[in-house]
Amino acid sequence: DLPRRGRERSLAELVYLALVEYSHYYHPHTQQVCTPEALIDYLAQQKKSIWVAVKTRVLTAVSWLGTQLGL
Repeated sequence: DLPRRGRERSLAELVYLALVEYSHYYHPHTQQVCTPEALIDYLAQQKKSIWVAVKTRVLTAVSWLGTQLGL
């Protein structure tokens, strides 16, 4: 008998527990544990960065060229 497993959770509670309470997030730049909010802010800044856009376009072009050359 496991009485703690009989508790019903809402979908919102399950999402919160899975994504916030039970997960550990690491900041890609500092390699330190961070909150989900800090990680979302970092990712949003990266998306706005022109250098990330240029890098993505260059890598896409190189990938396409490699496919065309059979590499």
